[in-house]
Amino acid sequence: WSKIVYFGLHENRLQGTLPPEWSSMVDIEAILLEGNDLAGTLPVEYRELSNLKVLSLYDNSFSGTLPAEWGAMAQLETFSLSRSMISGTLPAEYANWTRMEDLRLFDNRLTGSLPAEWFTMTDLEIFFIANNFLTGTLPPEYSAWSNIREIAASNNRFSGTLPDQWSAMSNLDRFQLYQNQLAGTLPPGYGNWKVITELTLLDNGLWGILPPQWSEMTTLELLHLYENALTGTLPGEWEGLTSLRQLTVHANMLRGTLPKNYRLLRNMEVLSLSGNFFTGTIPDEWGDLTKLEAFFAPNNRINGSIPSGISNWNRLSALMLQRNEMIGTLPSSWGRLTNLGVLDLADNSFIGTLPPSWASLTNMRQPSFSWNCLSDDVPPEYYDSWTQLEEEYYDFLGYQSTDCLGFVDDVPISPQLPAIPTDPGLP
Repeated sequence: WSKIVYFGLHENRLQGTLPPEWSSMVDIEAILLEGNDLAGTLPVEYRELSNLKVLSLYDNSFSGTLPAEWGAMAQLETFSLSRSMISGTLPAEYANWTRMEDLRLFDNRLTGSLPAEWFTMTDLEIFFIANNFLTGTLPPEYSAWSNIREIAASNNRFSGTLPDQWSAMSNLDRFQLYQNQLAGTLPPGYGNWKVITELTLLDNGLWGILPPQWSEMTTLELLHLYENALTGTLPGEWEGLTSLRQLTVHANMLRGTLPKNYRLLRNMEVLSLSGNFFTGTIPDEWGDLTKLEAFFAPNNRINGSIPSGISNWNRLSALMLQRNEMIGTLPSSWGRLTNLGVLDLADNSFIGTLPPSWASLTNMRQPSFSWNCLSDDVPPEYYDSWTQLEEEYYDFLGYQSTDCLGFVDDVPISPQLPAIPTDPGLP
């Protein structure tokens, strides 16, 4: 077999271990064995495969550690060992893989830190190491990865700050570092990422303001920053993020009013602002966000009446404004929002009656209007048309306040914020 160049038996039901004897295939350039039931450790002997360019072993059950000796495979361009049971640390010796373009080690049991020595992988385009137990700080040296397009390092235990030096990664398209232990501020220099489409940093300990300089990320579509400790206001400069489809900043400490000029974010589909300290009214100008499918702003200090512009959100399926300081009547024009299935207006100071026109909301599943000053009269049409009501929302009017001040305690169950999709979508 010494003259074999390509060996592929992927997505079969192969069992057993990797034969050390394959080290004699000195001309081999590609080994593809992903999607099998192989187990055991990785043979040190494969260091002899000096012409190997592609080694794909993901979706198996390999154990043990990554052999440091494999650093001798200097021609390697693609290495995938994801979704296995590999433990131990990342060998510094892999810095010898200077031709590496695609490195995937996610869904393992790896520990230790990222080797600073790996900065030599200057051809690297894909770096997936999510769902491990990696610790330590993010090496500033990786700024040398001038060709990097995708980094997925979520669900580890990385600490320290986001390196300012990484702003040099000008070809970055997707950046996921959610569910780590990062702290510090958001680097303004990341505004240099001119082709970025996804930036996900949720569930860390990041603090400080939202950088106005990020308005330069005009290709950005997904920006997830929720569950951090961010402060300040929503930057007016972000009106330039016209490609943005999802902006989630809930569960931070943001404050101030909602910028009217966000009317320009006309590709917005999901906007989540809940659990902050926003004040003022919902701008009527936001009626221009006609692609909006979900708007979440509960647990703030938003006041004033419901803007008429919301009636333009014809694609809206979820609207949550509970626990604010809103007043006024409920608009009949919302009867045209026929996709609406989740509507929570509890614990405000709305007055009047439930509009009969809302009987047209035949997709309604989770309505909640408790702790307002609404009439107890429910339009009889609701009982015929709201056929998809979930059982816990049958009493959607709940208790009403007698003083129009609203209550926080003992509010009937309200729907929780739907989980924002954060799956890295890794193959």
